[in-house]
Amino acid sequence: MSGSATICDGDSTTLTITISGGTSPYNVILNDGTSNYNLNNITSPYLYNTGALNWVGPSSQRTITYSIPTVTTSDGCVNAGSNTVNVNVYKLPDTGPFYHKPNK
Repeated sequence: MSGSATICDGDSTTLTITISGGTSPYNVILNDGTSNYNLNNITSPYLYNTGALNWVGPSSQRTITYSIPTVTTSDGCVNAGSNTVNVNVYKLPDTGPFYHKPNK
C-alpha cells in the first residue's frame, strides 16, 4: 500500500493498494486505526479514495495510519498486508474578525 500524504482539514487523498500473488479478485479489509472498511472483489492495483478527512484537536495535526489486516484471494487463501500508510491532516488557519486586528 502506498499514498502517504499531508492534507488540510476536509481534504481527501488516494491510497494505492497493490497485491501480488494469489488469484484475484481480492477481498481486502482496510483499517484506519478506528474502523474497518471492506473492499470486495477488487483487482490490483486498486485506488482507494479516503473521502474528506477531518482534523481533530488540540494539536495542529492529526495522523491517520491505514493498514491492511486481511487480504483474501478468490481461492479463499488469507494473508495480512505488510505495511502502513500515514496521512497527516492539518488544521486550517483560524480566520475572522476575532483573529484579524486591522492596522490603525
